[in-house]
Amino acid sequence: MVNLIKNIELDPELTEYINKYAFIMEDHSTPIALFNESSVLIYANAALGHILNTNNCLPSLNQLGHLFRGIDRAIISCIADNKSKKLNKNVKSGDMDQIIPYVINIKPIIFSNKSTGAILFVETDTKRLVNYFVEEKSALSNKISSLTVKLKNTFNLVNALFDNSPVGMMILDEQNRILQINKNGADILETKVSSPIGTHRDRFYVSECNNFSIAENTNEEVQAVTETGKKKVLLRCSVKSEDEDEESFSVETFVDVSEIEKARVAAEESNKVKSEFLGNISHELRTPLHSIIGFSQCGIEQIEELDIEKALKFFNKINYGGEILLSLVNDLLDVTALDSGKIIFNYKPIQFENLVEEIINEFDMLADSKGVTIRVDVKNEIQSMDMDEKHIQQVVRNIITNAIKFTDLKSVITIIVEQTDKAIQLHVYDQGKGIPEDELKTIFDEFTQSTRTNTGAGGTGLGLAICRKILEQHNGDIWAENNSDGGAVFIVNLYLK
Repeated sequence: MVNLIKNIELDPELTEYINKYAFIMEDHSTPIALFNESSVLIYANAALGHILNTNNCLPSLNQLGHLFRGIDRAIISCIADNKSKKLNKNVKSGDMDQIIPYVINIKPIIFSNKSTGAILFVETDTKRLVNYFVEEKSALSNKISSLTVKLKNTFNLVNALFDNSPVGMMILDEQNRILQINKNGADILETKVSSPIGTHRDRFYVSECNNFSIAENTNEEVQAVTETGKKKVLLRCSVKSEDEDEESFSVETFVDVSEIEKARVAAEESNKVKSEFLGNISHELRTPLHSIIGFSQCGIEQIEELDIEKALKFFNKINYGGEILLSLVNDLLDVTALDSGKIIFNYKPIQFENLVEEIINEFDMLADSKGVTIRVDVKNEIQSMDMDEKHIQQVVRNIITNAIKFTDLKSVITIIVEQTDKAIQLHVYDQGKGIPEDELKTIFDEFTQSTRTNTGAGGTGLGLAICRKILEQHNGDIWAENNSDGGAVFIVNLYLK
């Protein structure tokens, strides 16, 4: 104590007072300060030094006034008026960034009825502090409640987005075990939402995909097998994260692109078919063109030497080539017209069996050239039916042409016409090599031919497509089967209703 105030001259009685109670003030938890009659701060205990952060040095009145504004005037007034003063102050704690309410009592020190200084006590206003804490607790509670509501709403929103996402989603742990999967993801993998929980993700990915790893937010196609064993192509993306316990997890999104993949394959196949068609049509056009050009050129060069018989032979060859070209062009025009709906059909009652027999007579020479016999069997009485004669003739002619083209030499083509309860039917059996099972349907597509054409039989791949389109306009259909005795059979149905 003496060290702190040795440079200040004090009233002897005040000094005696200070020394008498110094040990009590120094160890007291309440901040205490002493001022002489000139309002000079002559002593501050450790508790006040802690508040003012003076590190065992005697603080100044300015430092005290900086913390408690207006206290200097209150001290001067207390000493001058010889009256106690009481101040309420709120101080913001630097450590906790919190407001602390204080009650400051300033009392005069009186000896011989004379004011010789003042003593200051700084006490925490417990009541106000409690009220402050209550208010803070209430505000904090309201804030927590508000945050809880927001968190709950956010959680519900995330769950709603997860459950109703148009893409498949699943949450995986660090070992890629499924923690959660949404409904769309379960539908894609053909399982239930609860079934795959706890199972490894690779349960659904084929073995060659199991060891893959991709960068975050990068799309990758993977092969997948659903719970029912169906193979699919998935476009997936994975994002890694950590929860509040710093445990890693990942969110994986995926969509089924199997149909897109099929469409891509179909587009490639379509391009291949078109390329084959262009090759075939070029070949088909080139052959009659060579014939026409060659025989006409020969006729020009030998015009003076040609006799009638030789000229007739040349003209027949030219005519035959022209007919082939016309047929090819007509096929192309027919497909375009049928697709656009520009062909007008002229329906009238026709006896179908008579139409078939008339067309067969056209093929006598072609059949004889291969040693092929054509047999016709009309099973029962056939009623007349409204149809476009020209276009139905085109259908029958095309089927018989194919049968002769693809049947073996010196074989038999059997044509059966009959009427059932539902339709008038035409069956055309050949004794060729048949049709590959996977081509029985595709041969009716435009520009598509059976691989049998690799033998050199030719064709553009339009004839059967035209037949199907014509029959669709007659409430009919056409399909092909392989005959158990060898060869193929083409069936036409013209439905009665």
